Amino acid sequence: MVTILARWQVKPEFLENLLNVLPQLQQASMHEEGNISYEVFRDSQDETFFILLEKYEDENALEAHRLSDHFQSLVLKTIVPMLISRSVTKLIPYQ
Repeated sequence: MVTILARWQVKPEFLENLLNVLPQLQQASMHEEGNISYEVFRDSQDETFFILLEKYEDENALEAHRLSDHFQSLVLKTIVPMLISRSVTKLIPYQ
């Protein structure tokens, strides 16, 4: 299993736009073959800060996600330009 922890901070003027796009991204990602879960969290103190916790069966499923049309169009072309910052960490079990 591969787990992805993505941290996004959206520019305040794009907050509503992001909130409109996130459900599309989440639904499309959850329907991918090899996706185990795709959760989106919002910081309780800073409404512009989001955490995405994604789980995939293996590296192939993660790569398929990154190459998918919805990732390319929604994340890379639509969401990334709205962000102040973005970091992505690939996590593996420690044991």
